[in-house]
Amino acid sequence: MTAPHARVDAAWENDFVLELRLLDVDGRLIGDALEQVRAHCAQSGESAEEAFGEPGAYARRLEMPTEPARLAGVLAPSLVGLAGMFVTLAAVQAWDQGEPFTLTVGLLVAIGVVVAAVTLAARHLRSIVDHTAWAIVLATVPLAAAVVAGVLLTAAVVRLPALPIVVLGVALLLGAAITEHRAVAGMADPVVSPVDAAGAARAQRSARRSGILGAWLMPTGTAVLAVVGWLLL
Repeated sequence: MTAPHARVDAAWENDFVLELRLLDVDGRLIGDALEQVRAHCAQSGESAEEAFGEPGAYARRLEMPTEPARLAGVLAPSLVGLAGMFVTLAAVQAWDQGEPFTLTVGLLVAIGVVVAAVTLAARHLRSIVDHTAWAIVLATVPLAAAVVAGVLLTAAVVRLPALPIVVLGVALLLGAAITEHRAVAGMADPVVSPVDAAGAARAQRSARRSGILGAWLMPTGTAVLAVVGWLLL
């Protein structure tokens, strides 16, 4: 007699994988755990919900080994890139207008607010996932604060020639992007199936490409914003 076959619900799989990702479980271990769930459901005919219960709770019950990333090492390039973006845009505008670059209190506050917001978000990913709508609403607060600070707090801290600051800002952007590029190229960690070697290789390549594109997103975005600002002004 042939055993009944049941597919694991895609929503259950996504929640299961997400929970293990938030727990910093290695992608290959996640793929192995997912294949075991699929195999059980295929043999028993049960749904994943019937066999294992709520996906997040089941993922936590597995108590799989984790490899928590060092937050500072992960965030540092992104935070340096953010600072480089702010500095570059302000310096390009000053250079275009033939004025010195003015480091204002508002620019310092804006950079500090955004850096603090990104760091806080990275430390509370679980809460953000559980309360996505509220997280989106709350994200507007630091963004608004950064904009308001940049507009209102115009007291000058220091004035410097604009072109060297443009070079400094670009160097910060490129340095952060290159650091992330190298890290992603060597540390891509997709969820891969232990029974599909070809699929695992494809997933690895795809994760590496996505990570590399993400590493260069901030320099590209800064260049686009600089060009748009130049055209408008």
